[in-house]
Amino acid sequence: MAKISTYTVVSPNSDDKIIISETSGTPSNVTKNITIEGLKTFINEDFTLQTTITNGNTYQASPSDALWVWDSNELTITSTSFTSLLSGKRFKTTFIDDGSYTDVLPGQLIFNNALGNKTSTTPNTLLSSNIDLQWPSSSGTLALTTDIPAPTPYKSYVCLLNQSGTNPPVAVVLENSLGVPISPSPWTRQQAGIYSLNAPGIVATFPVNKTIVFLNNGLSPTISNNIRWDRVSNDEVEIVVSTGDQYLVNASFEVRVYD
Repeated sequence: MAKISTYTVVSPNSDDKIIISETSGTPSNVTKNITIEGLKTFINEDFTLQTTITNGNTYQASPSDALWVWDSNELTITSTSFTSLLSGKRFKTTFIDDGSYTDVLPGQLIFNNALGNKTSTTPNTLLSSNIDLQWPSSSGTLALTTDIPAPTPYKSYVCLLNQSGTNPPVAVVLENSLGVPISPSPWTRQQAGIYSLNAPGIVATFPVNKTIVFLNNGLSPTISNNIRWDRVSNDEVEIVVSTGDQYLVNASFEVRVYD
């Protein structure tokens, strides 16, 4: 008879049979068959996460009163009789991919990111009243008011201007919190060296005593006193280059309207 080790190796099917000696039978050690499927069921039925937890791999009040229950992909605490032994303990959950974790301690909640930087919440034990922290109902970022830059007291339109020939200036807009319309271009050429920024609106875009302009002629060789600005109306600001056209080369222009 050939040695068992020389038999052909095949992949098992669920109804394939294995010979065993049945120790629990009468008489004992009788040779019998079991199936692969039966062996699989036997191995798995007593080794679930719940049975592992229940059998003592975590706190429990008694062998029949598991502290944790695994159900619907959630680990839930169920025992109320083990409170004293949990007192002062911490609960930590770790994100395996990068090592970040959330640490729940008595009176403190810590979020530790992958770089080791911590964000923690700790109650003030000296407070004599409750604090109600409400999360926003829409997307956004919570921040300390001291971390939020103070709002500027004005809105602005900032651009670089280039002008050639008899064409109106062409603007490269860098900021437009003022809301000046971009298309079609708000810039027009009135005559040689005189250009207007037009921004008609329902309310005054450039109100009197609240509008200020900062400008220069950029890379042009003309001296700075050859360029000036004027608030013409609520809807128009004008710049004048006394030397005429083609002297705005990456000229900086900013108009601010204060609150």
